[in-house]
Amino acid sequence: MIDNANELKDLLECQQRLRSLRATTLITSRAQPEDWSIIKIEELSHKDAYLLFTTHYRVGIAVEQMDLVYELLERLNHHTLLVELIAKAADKANLSITELNELVQKNYLHDEKLNERQIATGAHADHTKLPQQARVENYIQMVFKEMPKLSDAEQRYLRYMTLLPSNEYSESELETYFQIATDAKSEFLDTLESLTSKGWLTQ
Repeated sequence: MIDNANELKDLLECQQRLRSLRATTLITSRAQPEDWSIIKIEELSHKDAYLLFTTHYRVGIAVEQMDLVYELLERLNHHTLLVELIAKAADKANLSITELNELVQKNYLHDEKLNERQIATGAHADHTKLPQQARVENYIQMVFKEMPKLSDAEQRYLRYMTLLPSNEYSESELETYFQIATDAKSEFLDTLESLTSKGWLTQ
């Protein structure tokens, strides 16, 4: 098994060597090389995201607050690492679920209360060799720095996309939102294709 093999170039260079092995190799990666057998890992279910959250958030949740919990998890897109980090930060800050939901809705990961104290970064840090203790916002920034290198165009369009509501968008919709000029359309589509192959976007 090979974990966190996120460089598309490296995967393609090792393709023949891996196929020559008399074994099945399991690789976890954000990249999506063509003609490889790919099993997509979906986001956490409501139930699993809730269980992960409550494992680390021990402040207490009343029955009538369950809707707030699920609203928060939706806002975090059921993302495993975000759910875990936010739960730990809120637990350390002793925030109620109502306070936490409001803070995340207003400032997302940038809220001062969520970043007052360092938290244990858990198994993710073990795999990535990142610090075992960090503030939420700082840790997410370090995670992004560890991701495969992106071109200026790829970084630019990803920044644009962070401003859009979480949803599915067609290429034509993105062209309209980002005001892509006709002579820049080919570069734009190539960039989307590249981001998809590297695992940053899904089709």
